[in-house]
Amino acid sequence: MRVAVGFSGGRDSVAAALLLQEQGHRVEALTLRLGVPGEDDRLVVSERLAKRMRIPHRVVDARETFLSHVIQPFLAGYAAGITPNPCVLCNARIKFDFLLQAALENGADRLATGHYARLQKMDQRWLLSEPLQADKSQVYFLAMVDPARMQRVCFPLADVSFETVQRLTHGFSVVIGKSSQDVCFIGRRSLEDYLRQHISSAFVPGPILNSREEEIGSHQGLAAVTIGQRRGLGYAAGKPLYVVKKDVARNAVILGEESELAAREITVSTPNYWLPLQAGDRVEARIRYGSPKTPAVIIRADAVHITARFDAPVQALTDGQLGVFYREETVAAAGMIDLAGGEPKRG
Repeated sequence: MRVAVGFSGGRDSVAAALLLQEQGHRVEALTLRLGVPGEDDRLVVSERLAKRMRIPHRVVDARETFLSHVIQPFLAGYAAGITPNPCVLCNARIKFDFLLQAALENGADRLATGHYARLQKMDQRWLLSEPLQADKSQVYFLAMVDPARMQRVCFPLADVSFETVQRLTHGFSVVIGKSSQDVCFIGRRSLEDYLRQHISSAFVPGPILNSREEEIGSHQGLAAVTIGQRRGLGYAAGKPLYVVKKDVARNAVILGEESELAAREITVSTPNYWLPLQAGDRVEARIRYGSPKTPAVIIRADAVHITARFDAPVQALTDGQLGVFYREETVAAAGMIDLAGGEPKRG
């Protein structure tokens, strides 16, 4: 089989290519050009690694697509007061759409990547599940990929330990890249500095209000605060308070006690279904990368929204982040947390 590997030059993509070679596949390396800081060095290393592995290497120019489908929505989200996840957008629109099509058009049978995730086919459906190396799982970031695309995708690291990856890549001068929860296109700047440069309108000072609508301070811009934040807010209240809401219409930050962060329900928009869901189904929900899964029951599941009620309250639901619903180790559905689509019940 001819397999194109999404080849960043990092340890995981190198290991994926080596494993595919060991299995007897015809392997080629595809490296995305995204127009991000430090990219030229990464491209040089990727080409050098591919030569050492004796596999063809090709650079796929995705700069315009990355700008329009990842960077611009990311900036628009912060300008609108939400907290988007660019890695989720990149997987759905770049790696498993743009890059996949480039691989197939060039004659590949499959696109492989170095993600730690597992694909299984069941009842004519491709399902996304946790890998052997669960602490390296990137399933959360893949949950918004179109399931139909998975018939032409493979994850060679699904059943591979990180120790094996280290052994395979020992002696290779791999790229040391950012982790999945980092923002690759901001370079060495802080996120706040990057946002201030590109969307100064999100840094207009405004009032800080308590839950009684009393002004107790001022903030330096909605994009500078996050839901659940407690420190560095600059308010006078005499007790610890947390950001519980960002009111874009009034350019106001609303503070409340820690108990006000607790939500009993979650609503996500633009749902992506891997399995059918209906009211009454039991699931586990993850509201951010690295957070534990929380048992919940589905209240509504349609083409526009999914709403679920948690068995126990969760803290700090954040507009624009990804909510993923699981059945055991398998993704059932995912969508972007939408507080406007269903104001979370507190308590």
